Amino acid sequence: MHTPILITSPPSKFDKMINEEDMEKAINELNTQLLPNYRQVSEKYSLTRITLIRRFLGLCTSRQKTTSLHHKLLTDTQEEALINQINKLTIRGIPPTTHIVKNLTEEIIGRYIYKNWTAHFVKRYSDRLKSLYLHNIDNLHIKSEYRPYIKHFFDLLIKAINDYNIIAGNIYNWDEKGFLIGLAHTLKRIMTKKLYNSGRIISAAQDGSREFISLLASICADGTALPPALIYKGASGDLQDTWLEDLNEK
Repeated sequence: MHTPILITSPPSKFDKMINEEDMEKAINELNTQLLPNYRQVSEKYSLTRITLIRRFLGLCTSRQKTTSLHHKLLTDTQEEALINQINKLTIRGIPPTTHIVKNLTEEIIGRYIYKNWTAHFVKRYSDRLKSLYLHNIDNLHIKSEYRPYIKHFFDLLIKAINDYNIIAGNIYNWDEKGFLIGLAHTLKRIMTKKLYNSGRIISAAQDGSREFISLLASICADGTALPPALIYKGASGDLQDTWLEDLNEK
């Protein structure tokens, strides 16, 4: 009995034209045969016999698989661990950026990875991962988005309106928004498709810091609104003298 010789030559021009679907069908058919009939099966699926033999014996792989293995830096177990970490961060409301995923990968393998590896990784797992841009939202806002709390608030609001006959013209909503100058508010994030499709992930958390400029806005329930006001950070940090002119010291 002769031992098969491992063929390490690069794919021929015939390999490049292989229909992978036909090749898979041919290999499956050979697996059902007690004595593989390479000639008959190769003719049936219009494949070159030598290429079919090499693929069936595992002496070569498809060009797609070869390319995939070349770009694969992590083992299957490591890739699953990375995906699980992405999933955990996403559940906590902080889906990782591409840079964070890159850092996690480098910690796993102990060396730097090439620039576009993260994008290739997401593409390779496109059935499980998704990358998109999310707007930041404060941690406190995320925690307050609890359905029972929101329902309870509006139940109390409607009851007060009905009990005291409050008209729309006397109902106002006032809010304040702080802006950090020079901060990128929209970043590309990576998350699992399962969580994205659930509709739970619509934004990413941030630390809630308020500096530099604050915007004040007030809108009435009847559709009217007050002009928005901007408050800039004071140069001295002290109260303006004009704010105290009408203060009664007594």
